[in-house]
Amino acid sequence: MSGARWRPAFIQNRGEQPEAVRYFTDSDGDRLFLTTDAAVWVYKLPDTVWPIALRLPGATTIQLVERAPGVISLFRGPDARKWPRGLERWSAVRYVEPWPGIDLTFRVGD
Repeated sequence: MSGARWRPAFIQNRGEQPEAVRYFTDSDGDRLFLTTDAAVWVYKLPDTVWPIALRLPGATTIQLVERAPGVISLFRGPDARKWPRGLERWSAVRYVEPWPGIDLTFRVGD
């Protein structure tokens, strides 16, 4: 695939991240973790890591909004039986009403 570029996407947590994480994405070492009631961005600098949390007190639902092309498999650790395979990729994920009357959508990509 000459010239093709793999774009970041949200992936459903299947045990690769802490249990509270529902969806996550990783781009150039920075990470965004989406839990039921918070979005946590982990920003990496050469000599430090900055976690930034946005609390979403009223969020009850996370919706998968836009499917991204392709699937991803995560080959981590020595036990191949624990490797999640064929995970769907999502370019947008929405929190439904974390505040009354307001939805919050996170998008990855360009």
